Amino acid sequence: MRLIGDVHGRIGDYLSLIRDVPRSIQLGDMNLDYSALPNGPSHIFVGGNHDNYSVEHPCRRNWGMHEGWFLIRGAESTDKALRVEGVDWWADEQLTRSEGDLVIDEYEKARPDYVASHDCPQMILQELGIEGKGSRTSQLLQALYDIHQPKRWIFGHHHTDRVMLYLKDSLKMTSPQVFAGSEGDYTIFQCLNELSYIDIS
Repeated sequence: MRLIGDVHGRIGDYLSLIRDVPRSIQLGDMNLDYSALPNGPSHIFVGGNHDNYSVEHPCRRNWGMHEGWFLIRGAESTDKALRVEGVDWWADEQLTRSEGDLVIDEYEKARPDYVASHDCPQMILQELGIEGKGSRTSQLLQALYDIHQPKRWIFGHHHTDRVMLYLKDSLKMTSPQVFAGSEGDYTIFQCLNELSYIDIS
């Protein structure tokens, strides 16, 4: 499975990244116009905060399991005051609280090994140097992590390449590259920059 960071309308580059792989998950902020995207189930994307929610697309996912991955959309736009609703910003960029309750129920039942989301849990925001209590989305993702710690969690949104290892006793370590050791009692968090990607078998 190829996981791909934010696209921000660079559809030609995105299509090049999926051309030679059988399956992919793109992590949100795809585009405002989805007309050039493939429609098949092999290459899907998770909705971000810069996606057009007034237009449906069969490959956009909100939440739930997909080929072994639990997917969760959404994030808060910090620049929404500079944007125009319905043109380049949508008020439903984040899941509602009632939708979040459905996500929690489904996640608790699935207890997945692999998670792909647009944003990240609140504790990871601190590691990325982002202060504050976080958005409704990052709080929801933190609640999911607290319920069940997956083996890997890949996300975008923050426009950096970063890998973090979290031990389940709350001790955290960081690594500048993808950890190559065997999976153990920790979660590998990885942030993908715009059009960065990682292949996971």
